[in-house]
Amino acid sequence: MFNKFAQILTFSLVLAIVVSSVVPVGVLAQTALVANITAPANNSTVTVGQVVNFTATASGGTSPYAFVWDFGAGLTGSISQNPSQTFTTAGARTITLVVTDINDVSVTQTINLTVADTSNPTLAISNIRIENVTTSGATLKWTTNLPSTSRVIYDTQSHSTLGTAPNYDYANSTATSDTATKVTEHTVTLSGLSANTQYFFRVISEE
Repeated sequence: MFNKFAQILTFSLVLAIVVSSVVPVGVLAQTALVANITAPANNSTVTVGQVVNFTATASGGTSPYAFVWDFGAGLTGSISQNPSQTFTTAGARTITLVVTDINDVSVTQTINLTVADTSNPTLAISNIRIENVTTSGATLKWTTNLPSTSRVIYDTQSHSTLGTAPNYDYANSTATSDTATKVTEHTVTLSGLSANTQYFFRVISEE
């Protein structure tokens, strides 16, 4: 009876030693270093002169982490985790962030930004609409983002490829209006149209 009891105790002691030797292996395991640029969003647009706030996160590896930013275009980089930057010229920018942990393991993240110069915008036409359609005429209206002139070219044929100015191969054109005082809300009335006829048109504005 005594020997059987001794054997059980010995088995239990060996088991305890085996278990205790396995535990530290799990403690030493590490996850891979991961870094992310959380703001601004990739492929977003900012403007010249705007203060842009950048934020980043890092996890895994072994902290503490070092952050190194490259803003391109000859701009001074930053070693802050969440820096700010002001872009002085328009264009496409690739922003690069390198994060390095205490063991000299590094990861790199990039985003693309478009820097727009709103002080010199490009003329754009929007909100084209046709009103007051009759058997012999119609009124065309549209909007521009900058004050500009008004003109409509039109034809009974569609023109998928434009020719040369001023009418771009369209058969008809109205006179250019709103020249003395340019406008952003444009109205041109067409008259003398043939009934039951399909017309194709383009609106034209110039600064």
